[in-house]
Amino acid sequence: MCIRFDRRAIYVRNDKANGYFKLGQWTGGGNTYICQNNRTKTSGDGSWVTCQWNWPKKNCYTKRTGYGQHEWYVTSPASGVKCY
Repeated sequence: MCIRFDRRAIYVRNDKANGYFKLGQWTGGGNTYICQNNRTKTSGDGSWVTCQWNWPKKNCYTKRTGYGQHEWYVTSPASGVKCY
């Protein structure tokens, strides 16, 4: 997962061959923004998905990454805090 602050965009890459979709989660100010790469190819295709939101700039945010299938997903512990 990569975040581009000047575009308010989240990028999520699928490069692991495990058959799950990949996701990135950006949380702050009572809102959660999730970007999901639905490509679940078993070979891991190296694709990137871009998601953009107009999230408020006057908050602090944490990010998480994760994976899952259509009825469930798992996220990592929150990593880092970004305030701007």
